Amino acid sequence: MNTSSVTNSTSGIPATNALSPSEQIGKVFALAVIFVVSLVGNALIIITISKYKALQKSINYFILNMAVSDLILTLVTIPMLISKQIVGNRWLIKGMAGLVLCKTSLFLSDISPVVSILSLVFMSFDRFVAVVFPLWKLTSKTRVILNMTTWIIACAFYSPYFHGFKIVDEQCILFWGVNHITFNTVYWMVNAVTFIILPFAIITIFYVAIFIELRRQLKKSKGMMANSHTLRQKQNRKIAKLAFCIVFAFGICYGPLNLVIVMMQNFVFKWKRNPGHEFQQWYFVSQLFSFLNAAINPIICIYFNRNLYQSLRSWVCGKSNQESNQEALRLSNAQQSKMKNLPTTHR
Repeated sequence: MNTSSVTNSTSGIPATNALSPSEQIGKVFALAVIFVVSLVGNALIIITISKYKALQKSINYFILNMAVSDLILTLVTIPMLISKQIVGNRWLIKGMAGLVLCKTSLFLSDISPVVSILSLVFMSFDRFVAVVFPLWKLTSKTRVILNMTTWIIACAFYSPYFHGFKIVDEQCILFWGVNHITFNTVYWMVNAVTFIILPFAIITIFYVAIFIELRRQLKKSKGMMANSHTLRQKQNRKIAKLAFCIVFAFGICYGPLNLVIVMMQNFVFKWKRNPGHEFQQWYFVSQLFSFLNAAINPIICIYFNRNLYQSLRSWVCGKSNQESNQEALRLSNAQQSKMKNLPTTHR
């Protein structure tokens, strides 16, 4: 998600009117609320999953990976945007430290959403395997490798930022050189195809296959007396629903921002037009929506993931690790024992 390059490539465009005090207060307040909710929510997800071994399985690996990337986005990007609302585009830290921070902070800002979208792809693949090919299980080691892959791909793609970002006239801007407009347009198009269009196409294919298979299993189980198949399907549907809700929230929250970026690439940078105050307001709202995703994800995970909710509640209530692990294991094993003990066909 090439968002920071758009934000920081507009130094050649005349600045719009300064914000009114009421606009400043409103924007800073909205960002601060999202910052607090996202910080607390993602920190709780990371601590809970890391603390209890019973939770370290299935899609929780990818939920943990997304929580880490969302936390980085929260800690790095939102404070920068708050600073921008107060002091404008001026980069406050000078010298070599300021240059390093300029390159590093914008690099982290853009790898975080990419890590999240790749985690969604692997999460969807995990559910696809669990539902369509139940005998082929992804191991914990495989999930860890997939999580590492998300960071490697994101870091590799955005590594040119360490060359492109510079401090010019007290502003941290992205400048590729003589052919900046052409290179930046191509770079964003590759980014859009690789990390927006292709991932969501793959995710759509996985969920269509999951939906078809779940419907087939539902029809097949109608002639069975016991509930073993029904219980397994219910568990698969619940986990698939959690993964789908996370994907849906990501698409809704990042959709407006990507639409605005397309408009900026075509009308602002290409034609060198002033985006205007109203357009910048829309851009801020789209940014706000993208940050909102980092605050919504923990709420979705806690609401749909009963084991995660129970473990989090146990930790908040002060139960020991052993007690909480035992409770989480008991919850996760209860359904498995039912499926093993119940008959599956008419006698």
